[in-house]
Amino acid sequence: MTRAVASRFAALTSCAAIAWLAGCEATPSSERSSITLNGVDVPSAVLARGERVYRQRCLLCHGESGDGKGPMGVKLSPPPLDLRSGKYPHAPDPNALPDDAYFDQLLVRGIENTPMQPFDLEHDDRHAVIQYIKSLSPRFVTK
Repeated sequence: MTRAVASRFAALTSCAAIAWLAGCEATPSSERSSITLNGVDVPSAVLARGERVYRQRCLLCHGESGDGKGPMGVKLSPPPLDLRSGKYPHAPDPNALPDDAYFDQLLVRGIENTPMQPFDLEHDDRHAVIQYIKSLSPRFVTK
């Protein structure tokens, strides 16, 4: 990592930490309505909470749209997953859609040998961000 990259990484990390510590919450980019994910109706309030958590904790690596090309993500190896794809190579069955328990453990434990570190989130925040992340992929959305 070059000195310039390390400096930018430190600045981005500091800005994110300051915003989180100050309790600043990003305003959701759009008003979301309820959605059905894997046959389960997810209320708009849960999606809005999940989007706020995503913006605070995930956006720097996974990007605004979940494409894995956030400001820090483009510098990481291996790169962050493109959450829009709905494909999770570390899941028990990489070809199937993982359940919420998989995502919960991923957030609690991180992914070994990757930049994906564990996050200390309250249960309701984990649940909300999991629903929001699933909403980014058409694989999870059901009619």
